[in-house]
Amino acid sequence: MGCIVLESAHLMGKKWTIPLFEEIALGRFHGFNRFADAAGMTPRILSKQLKELEGAGLIKRVNGASGYALTDKGRSFDELVAGIKRWNVKWNGLPESCLTTSCAQCDRLSKL
Repeated sequence: MGCIVLESAHLMGKKWTIPLFEEIALGRFHGFNRFADAAGMTPRILSKQLKELEGAGLIKRVNGASGYALTDKGRSFDELVAGIKRWNVKWNGLPESCLTTSCAQCDRLSKL
């Protein structure tokens, strides 16, 4: 294991990690193809992201292959995501609506 900050940044820094994680945290991930189509990502990338989140112990499968929920570790990670959002609103001039909108629903994501 290397630097703990870099390890966390590696997981969080991929384009789809946070939007996907938030949809699962909010209970809005309702099907693999539906999310991939709505997000404009390939099923292969989505599968890889889900496996990485599951491998990191942040999510677990529920209700068969298409359902996911946060683990205890994932719920604490959710607090980190919320903190990053608050920091960005305060210091980078992002609108307050970013605090209540998931990244997957934000039009800024398509500009990345």
